[in-house]
Amino acid sequence: MSVFEIYLYLVAFFLIFLSNYFFVLYLLKKDEKIRLSLEEIKKKYGRLPKILFIIPAYNEEDSIQATIESIEKINYPRDKFWILVVDDGSKDKTFEKAFELTKKYNNLIVLKKLNGGKADALNYGLNYALKNLDFDFFAIIDADTYLDKNYPLLLLAFDERTLAVVPRILPRNDKNLIEKLQKLEYSLSNFLKDLFSYYYSWYIVNTGALVKKEALDIVGFFNKNSINEDLDYGLRIIEKGYKVKYLPDVEIKTDVPNTLRKLIKQRIRWFYGWFIHTLEHINIFKKDLFLLALTTFYYNLLAFLIIIILFLLRDFPKALSNVKYIDLSYIINSYRDFNIFEYIYLNLTNRVWILFTISLILALIYHFIIKKHNKVRISVIISYIYLAYYWMILAISQLLALINVIRRKKKWWR
Repeated sequence: MSVFEIYLYLVAFFLIFLSNYFFVLYLLKKDEKIRLSLEEIKKKYGRLPKILFIIPAYNEEDSIQATIESIEKINYPRDKFWILVVDDGSKDKTFEKAFELTKKYNNLIVLKKLNGGKADALNYGLNYALKNLDFDFFAIIDADTYLDKNYPLLLLAFDERTLAVVPRILPRNDKNLIEKLQKLEYSLSNFLKDLFSYYYSWYIVNTGALVKKEALDIVGFFNKNSINEDLDYGLRIIEKGYKVKYLPDVEIKTDVPNTLRKLIKQRIRWFYGWFIHTLEHINIFKKDLFLLALTTFYYNLLAFLIIIILFLLRDFPKALSNVKYIDLSYIINSYRDFNIFEYIYLNLTNRVWILFTISLILALIYHFIIKKHNKVRISVIISYIYLAYYWMILAISQLLALINVIRRKKKWWR
């Protein structure tokens, strides 16, 4: 066995060991179910804190009223929370649809401004609220997000070092294949939130997040030049030495893209922001958060794929070294008949079958635990399609996002 092969095995073992080390420790933790009680909230804070629900909206006429209605139905006194809708220069009837409900609810305020992006809309609303409203916490709610009645449970999860608490998020629509695949993706994301929150901190202040008002003094307002303001703000919270906690007891729903084109467009924007903001806050990832990235089961599969890819890269140059001149038609015809599965069986089976078996077993274990954690129905067929093909969509989106990073082409809103 060559030094190169030994190195590959060590890389694979390292990834699998760390992934499962964190995972096993996570399984040993004891979860305590939190139940909504206004008396418990009063006991914790001495009174019922006032909450500001801020909804930045851009062309959301189809969902804005349902979002507002879901907030109005939470189990919390209506005189203890405000709903502030900020229309960011929508070209449809978002403003009119939201304003209609002001006749029904006296705790609803609707503002309209020129288009400046989601972060700018959030800042606009927060500045208005600081001057005109009394609140202790503010909640960031996308205009296509729908709250659970037990949303105020998030108030019980705060401690001195926690500036924000995020709920569990699942897709509201899951009818076609694209939506069902995202349901599994969101379920995996919720599982990772629990892992990160347990060991260190989650790092995205995504839709549904409840944030302490004092965060505006400690961290500041949202960066209007950010692409993913939720990721940027979460990383800034961690930089200041505070945490973002995850509470799976509270579940919210959100509309997800229902076509492949919309999905890729959204993911390009997400990945673009991820590239930009992680580079801006790279010091965080040099510390504990970098190790926590290894808690995902992806790294078990990655260990196997790394070996396959690197062995291919090792053997391919050897094949080329025997060719005196390059015949393009010969290469094309050769690869047309090339069977990757036969190659793996003949060249790699005896070397990595143990790692593959371990990875496959762990992937199945993770699948069922993720399913149980989110309390959702996820078919084995959808899981197979997700593991076998969905990653290709994400990989293409990442590549296109990286190209946009190089070109510095920004993606606003959706």
